Amino acid sequence: MPVEYMNQAAGTNSTAGLKQPNYQLLYFLPACGSLISFVYFVVFLFSLGYFYGGVTNLVFSLAYLLTFVFYLLDKTSLGKHFLAFSFISQIMINAVYLFPREAYFQLFFLVSIPLVFMVFDEQEKKTRLFYCCLVLALLSYIQLGQDNLIRPFNFIPEDIWITQNFNLFCSFLVLSLSAYMYVRIKEKSEQETYEMASTDALTGLYNRRNFYPLAEQQFRISKRSSAALSILFIDIDYFKQINDQFGHKAGDDTLKFIAKTLSKRCRESDILARTGGDEFILLLANSDQEAAAKLAEVIMQSISIGQSEQGPAVSISVGIAQLETQDNNLENLLQRADKALYRAKQRGRNRYQCWQAA
Repeated sequence: MPVEYMNQAAGTNSTAGLKQPNYQLLYFLPACGSLISFVYFVVFLFSLGYFYGGVTNLVFSLAYLLTFVFYLLDKTSLGKHFLAFSFISQIMINAVYLFPREAYFQLFFLVSIPLVFMVFDEQEKKTRLFYCCLVLALLSYIQLGQDNLIRPFNFIPEDIWITQNFNLFCSFLVLSLSAYMYVRIKEKSEQETYEMASTDALTGLYNRRNFYPLAEQQFRISKRSSAALSILFIDIDYFKQINDQFGHKAGDDTLKFIAKTLSKRCRESDILARTGGDEFILLLANSDQEAAAKLAEVIMQSISIGQSEQGPAVSISVGIAQLETQDNNLENLLQRADKALYRAKQRGRNRYQCWQAA
């Protein structure tokens, strides 16, 4: 699955949240398309005698079913585009080539817009815009008609079954909008629940619960590709004294300041979390111990400069360790970083310490 990054309240930070596509909706839409197209195939071919109309809708019935294959092969993005193109193409062929005088096919074009919003989520805004513009452009093309004369939505007596088709359009539109609203409200609720469970309420960073699965994932990627991986254990020096002397609000402000400073130094590939009261962990992808040490020095300087202008003086101690070939699990790397942090505190705090075997 692709990794997705979000902006946290404390600053820009890679969250790598895995967002599952709504497979219920993705399976429902091609199923509806297949059923509707097959019904039109039966009506056109056997009841009305429209050979080309029947065959066309039979072909699109199979096209909608093919969409399932893309989903089953985990080609979700390709399946979405295939579904949208199939739906728009079917209406276009019917409206322009097969039944150009039957104006109600133009109305079905408008159903494409809620369908586009149902299939593509908020992360695919540009794709939504593309398909909406495509629908409007094709609709305008149909409206121009022959000889460049504007042909409005005229319902002439020859448009047989116009009432039934208009009712079908209205029903389909209402169902589409209802499904769209339901899906989006549900997704928003799930996203809010996920953020509450996976982030620290005070700083907006990852909490311990969500950090470890993401760190495990990055650990496995680095092991497979033999890429560098480093970790920083960060602890605020004498944090209890800040709370006792200046109050808990000053302590909270200090935590938010540290989180913001750390976030500003993070890349999208990094994973930053607050794992305890005054403890932070920063996982650096594609960075060795030397690069991690330079970053630690920059962070310490930023904290010293920024904190001199506001609130109580504060400093941090940092323990650094890097991935080694003998590491079979993430825990080995975390233990070395924790021991390096302990040595930094033993040596007077306000410093960083890289892991070195005794």
